Amino acid sequence: MFYIEIANIFWKYVRAGLYAAADVPADLATLKTFPLQLVSMAELMEEAVNIAIVYGISAYDASYVALSHRVSAPLLTLDQRLVNTLTNAPYNVQLFTNFSVPPLP
Repeated sequence: MFYIEIANIFWKYVRAGLYAAADVPADLATLKTFPLQLVSMAELMEEAVNIAIVYGISAYDASYVALSHRVSAPLLTLDQRLVNTLTNAPYNVQLFTNFSVPPLP
């Protein structure tokens, strides 16, 4: 969902008058060149629904939890409620403001 999330951020900034709509197409084209590993939401759907049901969170949020778990990376969020809900769960969900980038080896 990276690309649609970014598109939504661009839309919000354009709507707020903080970003020129004319700049959006070129910036989206640049983002498409990033060497990202893509994971289909269809691959995460079952795990996301199970996480959502067990922990009482939205399937939308649970899809990010499932993806972070699948790629063994922390999920960084500004959603304190989500962090609190998953504190004792086997998922690495951290508040963005408390995260620091580990030093390179």
